[in-house]
Amino acid sequence: EKPMKVEVRLNGFLARSAVLWTLSGDSVSATNEQNPHAVAVARRAVQAAGRAFSVELPPHSLSALEIR
Repeated sequence: EKPMKVEVRLNGFLARSAVLWTLSGDSVSATNEQNPHAVAVARRAVQAAGRAFSVELPPHSLSALEIR
């Protein structure tokens, strides 16, 4: 029910930027059957530089982190 803070550590790679793609809804059982916007994908820039940074992941979500 709470966001989760995740520490990202990279080996052999320096991050210049990052984008977090998140699929989420109000609950783990949310669907788009009644409301087409109940579960949606969101894009958010993440402040990332160097070999380590943290990201906060929302509850009830599936996330992909794109690191450049």
